Amino acid sequence: MRAVRKWFKDSPAAQTVLGFVLFAAVILSLNWGHTPGWWLVKLGLYIAISVAFAARRRRRDAEAAGTDTATLKSLERRIQRGTVPEDPQERAAMRRLVLHRLDLMSRTRWSVPAFSVMLALVAVLAAVTGDWAVAAVFLAISAVVTGAMVWIRRRAARKLHHLDDVLGRDELALRH
Repeated sequence: MRAVRKWFKDSPAAQTVLGFVLFAAVILSLNWGHTPGWWLVKLGLYIAISVAFAARRRRRDAEAAGTDTATLKSLERRIQRGTVPEDPQERAAMRRLVLHRLDLMSRTRWSVPAFSVMLALVAVLAAVTGDWAVAAVFLAISAVVTGAMVWIRRRAARKLHHLDDVLGRDELALRH
């Protein structure tokens, strides 16, 4: 099981395959009346858009850290584990990456509430049309997804703030 988890963490191809399967399940559940060819076209479009966004984010993170994508992958692993590199150049790149991500999180505070409101609106629209079962399901889904998103965001912010403190102290210790 560990090998599979590591494969999914380290391989964009594995993440794309998982995204393909998840998107396929969602598209199949929402579009029963269409042919499988139509499902595949929609699925390919959604996957292409997702991969483009992920590649753009990775490029921006690499630019913010002042490093290449291979070093960025190493820094991301270190951020997940909460470890600080020994090399001063890697430490500086990690500090820039942590500050970039904290800045991004502070600028996108509105995203979780906005997404939650959109999910809740689907439930409200279903209730207005009289489909109470769908409304209840979407309300439950929106509560679970919102809770998960808040938890993930707080956990990431805590980890990034901790690394910011540690990297900042190391930087100050090197100056004196």
